[in-house]
Amino acid sequence: PSGDMPKFDKVVKAAMKYWDDVLSVRADFGNERENGIYRNLQFCNLQLLLDPWRTGKDSHLMPCQGGTSERFYSWVWEAMCSLRPMTRLGHAAPIRKVLEYILRLQDGGCPPEGDFTTLSGAIGTTGPRWANTTGAALLLATDYIRYSEDEDFKKRHLGDLIRAAKWIL
Repeated sequence: PSGDMPKFDKVVKAAMKYWDDVLSVRADFGNERENGIYRNLQFCNLQLLLDPWRTGKDSHLMPCQGGTSERFYSWVWEAMCSLRPMTRLGHAAPIRKVLEYILRLQDGGCPPEGDFTTLSGAIGTTGPRWANTTGAALLLATDYIRYSEDEDFKKRHLGDLIRAAKWIL
């Protein structure tokens, strides 16, 4: 059709261009439906990362989950589940920012709840204070280091990761 596109269509087109530029890995399965599913799985995971700080060297992303009153809690287990596959797809930059945020919760004001001998090294969360948060953070961090080969991150946080592992043991 000729003429101006409706405003909604323009917005959708602009959003698709933005997200297509963000995606670091593309695949062609030879089928547009399957290509769309693959692209949308990446969109789904990336859209749950909030950047309330947006500027500065220490900018990081807060992993959330959508749609409920609990959207703005950090869900470390859920972040690990959705972002681990993204490490293999080359989304190193946003995952590093998420990990920077998660590791700030270590020894912080939101520790896991339970009868522990110590909380030193434990990684907390702003959502439900589950004990599995530390292990989830370690799993995501080790996958990130393995697939990104980010030596700077490894050097900067290896001590934090060892303390987290020792807390689990």
